[in-house]
Amino acid sequence: QLDPFFTPHAAQHGRPVVHAVFRDFTDPGHFYPLGLPKQYDVIFNACWYPVKRPLLFLEALSHAKTAGRRISAIMFGYHWGAGRWSTSTDLEKQAHDMVESLGLPVTFLETIWDNSEINRRYNICRCAVLTTQSEAGPRILPEANLAGLPYITTSDVYGGSAAYVNDQNGRLCPPHPSAVAEAIWHVLDHLDTYRPREWALQNMCLPVAEIRLKEALQRMAIVNDWRINIDGVHGTASTGNDWIQQILDADKAIGCNDGET
Repeated sequence: QLDPFFTPHAAQHGRPVVHAVFRDFTDPGHFYPLGLPKQYDVIFNACWYPVKRPLLFLEALSHAKTAGRRISAIMFGYHWGAGRWSTSTDLEKQAHDMVESLGLPVTFLETIWDNSEINRRYNICRCAVLTTQSEAGPRILPEANLAGLPYITTSDVYGGSAAYVNDQNGRLCPPHPSAVAEAIWHVLDHLDTYRPREWALQNMCLPVAEIRLKEALQRMAIVNDWRINIDGVHGTASTGNDWIQQILDADKAIGCNDGET
């Protein structure tokens, strides 16, 4: 795995693993600062799925309101259309109802797949938050960092984010409403101390991932006496955000169920 979180797990199984996920190849030319006026404190961008814990985020906003320092946000999520990847409409409704009943300063936006619009949404916010419990690799992290936003996530996440977040590009916090709110306040009060885009360009995203992928394949070639066309390796950063639909369509064509291949 290119993600450092998974590398020890691969080593424990006694075999080399190279799994280059879409997030590794986020393009610095797709997500970048626009210099737009900031309209919201936080952007929460995640599919409507329980593991992303959007209600935990809203509980943090409720805590902030009660504490006398409101946190404004925009929320939207990628929508999946089939099988185990499908959007939880019940969860989405719970979020809307919670915002309305508690009077939280949240604006819900529609799903969008256009990178330029997503980048604009990042740019009108001051930081990005994702209270996810598990992920295969951080996707929102590189997008937000490249757009110039510090990234806040919960410390118990099983996956890649915790391996990347540091005092240059964001903040980790316990998965509790008060802790999430306090982390957001801290970042908002110290925005000038973060260098998210600079850090992302040096440590992740398309240019770095291509180098790391070639190095990983080269090690595999040496260990296994394989011949690998390493010079032909390149990232697919131009792939659209609708990649999951292509998989689902292909699965349907060959008779797979629930997106399984």
